[in-house]
Amino acid sequence: MPEIKDLKIYVASQNKTKEAVERADFDDKKKFIRDFYAKSWTTRFDEPWEDGPHYPMLSKDSKICIIGGCFSRNLGSWLKEQGAEVGDIPWGLHYHTKAILREFQRTLKKGNTPDICWELTEDYGHRFADPFRHLVQADTKEGLAQKISEIEELKKEYFQKTDLFVVSLSLSEVWEEKIDGQWQPLGRGPTAENFDENIHRYRNLTSEETKRDIKEIISTIKEINPRAKIVFMVSPVPLKHSLHPEHIYISNNRSKTTLLNAVYEIMDLGLEDVFYFPAYEIVQRDYKSNCFQVDMRHLTAECIINICWYFVNLFYSDKTFFDKSKDKNFHVREVNRDGHSIKRVSENKEEKNG
Repeated sequence: MPEIKDLKIYVASQNKTKEAVERADFDDKKKFIRDFYAKSWTTRFDEPWEDGPHYPMLSKDSKICIIGGCFSRNLGSWLKEQGAEVGDIPWGLHYHTKAILREFQRTLKKGNTPDICWELTEDYGHRFADPFRHLVQADTKEGLAQKISEIEELKKEYFQKTDLFVVSLSLSEVWEEKIDGQWQPLGRGPTAENFDENIHRYRNLTSEETKRDIKEIISTIKEINPRAKIVFMVSPVPLKHSLHPEHIYISNNRSKTTLLNAVYEIMDLGLEDVFYFPAYEIVQRDYKSNCFQVDMRHLTAECIINICWYFVNLFYSDKTFFDKSKDKNFHVREVNRDGHSIKRVSENKEEKNG
């Protein structure tokens, strides 16, 4: 947005008098309108995404903590490949604001996280899973408890030295389980063997609810680490499933719109140390190019790399250690039209992307 704090015409929105507006310099008015129309829609999708403010606050030694869904893993993997300091916390995936908020609250021993686990047999072998952290599993209950304890210790240590928290929001749809009379948001949907219609429900978070969660995420992070900065983004990866009766495209737009509306309103507050990274918008602008694989859901490696480079341009003051030649080492799993893997790109680099 153009800088308008000194523009006299702007006083109209500040409840000043009509005479003050009329005294505004004509050249200032003209410049204001010219700047307004300069921000127009473009079809030049091959141009780099360079509009908007930059926040050069990171260096090679900056420590980053990334939480969210599969896209957040992609960003973290690329940054680590480039030599950036990214925390390696095996806490699984977090798709919605309530799962993310719970993760930070657990560090401060706030909130109410019931001590429960799910026993899995179908499609998983015999495993035990943390219902509040997707993909955190172990062969035994004791093993799961040990893994959860290790996650908490790693978090406690790394959060204190983190310079930037990147929070990626994937969806507004949430599964909840009724435990001791309270609805508890889950980190994933129940499996068929654990589902009980009497204690499980599925719903969409509202924008207001999401906005409250984001505010609490910010305040909780600041309580953990007052000097840390926070970047929010909305994952560009579409929903995989939805229980809503409408087409999945409608459910996806509803979910992403809820997240975007909440995040934009938080950004309008102008909170100190809180920023936005437009990963979702970059893909929306470039969707006609090589953003998606054949299932139109999984992102291509090329698309993810382009997004990551924009992250570097936006937030790093020291870019000298980044090397485009390393991009050849970044891979994602290839999928068919149904979203199923068709090729293991690298024995060590197979990444989920969702």
